[in-house]
Amino acid sequence: MERLEIDPEDLATIVLSHEHWDHTGGLSDLLRTNRDAEVYLLASFSEPFKNKIKNPVIEVQEPAKICDRIYTAGELGTSIKEQSLVLETKSGTVVVTGCAHPGIGAIMDAASGFGKICGIIGGFHGFSDYHLLNGVKFLSPCHCTQHLSEIASGFPDAYRKNGVGRVFTFE
Repeated sequence: MERLEIDPEDLATIVLSHEHWDHTGGLSDLLRTNRDAEVYLLASFSEPFKNKIKNPVIEVQEPAKICDRIYTAGELGTSIKEQSLVLETKSGTVVVTGCAHPGIGAIMDAASGFGKICGIIGGFHGFSDYHLLNGVKFLSPCHCTQHLSEIASGFPDAYRKNGVGRVFTFE
């Protein structure tokens, strides 16, 4: 965060996609610095995990508004439950996934209730139903994407390289 010039104390909201350590590992340090930020997590997170958080907690089950033009798609999946962010932009709906354990198709179905999907950023997990991506203008798969090269080569006009610290701007 320091390299990106983000002050942890300025964060008003923290959204956790799912309870895996690689998505929650830095939370305790962050919350020691910022005791006021609201933490959005799934209602299905374990009680021991939830009990460690002293900040205000919002437990998510259904799609809900987080703040202006930013929503959670709600709790999706069966064995590994996960939430994705849904951003309203002038160009359309942009989805930010965690790992996409519930499947990109299920996430797209949930997010499409907010508007036409124009972009997807984040993990695509084992996704290979490439036809679902037709018409999506911005694709930036990263962490937890098994078929990255296929997505990049199959959608060269939409594909954007992703990684830690990468910034994308949508209006």
